[in-house]
Amino acid sequence: MKILNWNCDGGFFRKGRYKSILEYDADIMIIQECSDPDKSTEVEKLYPNYCWLPDYKPEEVLIKGRTVQDEGVAVFSKDGISLKGLLWEIECDEEITWWKVDKRTATPEQKTGTPIIKNRRLRGFNPVEIKCFELLLLGVHTKTSITPNKYNGIGQMLPYLKNIVSELSNYKNVIIAGDLNAGFKEGDKEKYKELIDEYDKNYNLKDSVQNYTDVFIPTHYESSGIGYIDDFIFLSKHLNIKIIPPSKWKINTKGKKKWGYVGDNNKGSDHCPLILEIEI
Repeated sequence: MKILNWNCDGGFFRKGRYKSILEYDADIMIIQECSDPDKSTEVEKLYPNYCWLPDYKPEEVLIKGRTVQDEGVAVFSKDGISLKGLLWEIECDEEITWWKVDKRTATPEQKTGTPIIKNRRLRGFNPVEIKCFELLLLGVHTKTSITPNKYNGIGQMLPYLKNIVSELSNYKNVIIAGDLNAGFKEGDKEKYKELIDEYDKNYNLKDSVQNYTDVFIPTHYESSGIGYIDDFIFLSKHLNIKIIPPSKWKINTKGKKKWGYVGDNNKGSDHCPLILEIEI
């Protein structure tokens, strides 16, 4: 089975960014910042099966129209691989303060005094059951919190896993794939090791990509040109894998590193995909 994870940086259908990954012919794809497939005329060009969950509920979004309420985590699969969305609502033990709107899409006026929302809901998680592989697949895109800081980005992962630990035991195989917003920079090896040890010891999971090399390989480049490891695929330790390197980053017309850059109408993503072949 071939699996591909990618934060497409929006415009998956509208800007045709899906064309950048079709060459990998993955059996299953997990896409972050993906618009609602049901609203796209392009979806038939992809795979027939999909489960999509928006990152934000309508009451959590300030700006209406084609903005953040239309983005979420999507799982696509080829014909013959049925998906069952589990729709788990998971909360943490403390109240989290979030921005009520993704500030990237707000106007300067809206950024001033932007309303916030307080709740315990952990957002950006799309759990899917794939029965033919005895598999629980968790697509993830962790979010930026205001307070408390421990729940910012990757800090949302462990509270979520602690809440579903009994569910994990119901599946022979577990895969967690997504943009975790870890923010690991070159030199953060000890922070990374602490993370891996936690997943290994408590959840019997291994990191599929970064753990196989001592070389710092960014999966995300900011506009400043700084590279980070933000994207991961964790999976059950008994699964054997083969890593498939994606094509190289390109420089767009503004001098920024982008992946999947195809002309002016497809400016590429600031993340590269992770691609694995898994014996399952």
